[in-house]
Amino acid sequence: MACGITALSSNSSCALVQGGILYSYGVKKSDIASATFTSGLLTALTLGVGAGFVKLEYDIDNTALFEQPATRNGNIITHAQRAFMKFKGLFTAAGRAWAQAAQECCDMVLIHRMATGEAVVQGMEESAVATAGFTGTQSVSTRWVGNMTTDVGGAENRLEGEFQGVAYSYAPLTDLTDTEIEAL
Repeated sequence: MACGITALSSNSSCALVQGGILYSYGVKKSDIASATFTSGLLTALTLGVGAGFVKLEYDIDNTALFEQPATRNGNIITHAQRAFMKFKGLFTAAGRAWAQAAQECCDMVLIHRMATGEAVVQGMEESAVATAGFTGTQSVSTRWVGNMTTDVGGAENRLEGEFQGVAYSYAPLTDLTDTEIEAL
């Protein structure tokens, strides 16, 4: 991308700018056959036969988030993508089985629905040279890193964790609706 800086102002209107993510959809990167980007926006996806996104519905308690802080090493800038989520009451055999299976997936793509209605795509970078039009996170692949905690007597036991990956670009947004994602 070419260098370019233009004027930018913070949103000072009364528009909704609430933070956080509400739910996510996940799929193995290897299940994606192709991706179409228009001006950096993911506008279409094709999945392989038998593949589909799964919906992750975590606690809505002001803790779920997606962030991508940048780090510089000389002229190389990377973005450590991190999506934190927790599932109360899942310090169970079923929660353990899910977490164990999730951490075995070495390269994930997630679509996080933000409180504003926008959706951000973690684990995917646009690529003009890749046959399918995209790659996974190129520096460090995206995968689940979890924790199971009983916590203390006055708190909830839970499964919590992050999908983590490191990319060379900011995570793209998508205009795909939930209906379109669920139909893939």
